[in-house]
Amino acid sequence: MKKRAFMLVGILLISIVMSACSSNSKSTTNENETTIIQAEYPVYDTAEEIVDASDLVFSGTVTEINYESLNVKSETGPILKLD
Repeated sequence: MKKRAFMLVGILLISIVMSACSSNSKSTTNENETTIIQAEYPVYDTAEEIVDASDLVFSGTVTEINYESLNVKSETGPILKLD
């Protein structure tokens, strides 16, 4: 039993050493590599087609428009006021 355990440990150590020696430290990043991402969305010709294809439809009236800046350096945004 001890002989098998030593043999197993020896094989394990040899395989670890050989895999470490045989690895070629080559960078996997390629500076010239281009990745293309494309998304397809449904196209509707009329508002009726959009309503028919929708699960939920909301309608409303815009009562006010406000513009507020986001401070990118401090990563803080506008304080939202909930009525």
